[in-house]
Amino acid sequence: MTGFQSKKDMAQDKLAQPAQEPVGFVDSKLNPIQRTWVGLTEDDTLEIAERLGLADVAWLDLMVAIEAKLKEKNK
Repeated sequence: MTGFQSKKDMAQDKLAQPAQEPVGFVDSKLNPIQRTWVGLTEDDTLEIAERLGLADVAWLDLMVAIEAKLKEKNK
């Protein structure tokens, strides 16, 4: 048996095995696993706003509103 033939046999054996689910991605019933929401801290929000030069109240309020909407959509 050549090196190529043994690699081909190994690949065919691997294809014959049932597919394994990615860990932490999908449960056995193919439903997405729910994760706990991890939001931005106030310090995270301030850091982002300052880095972008947007550290006024309107931009901070916008960032909080966006995070709240994302949290709502990901329930």
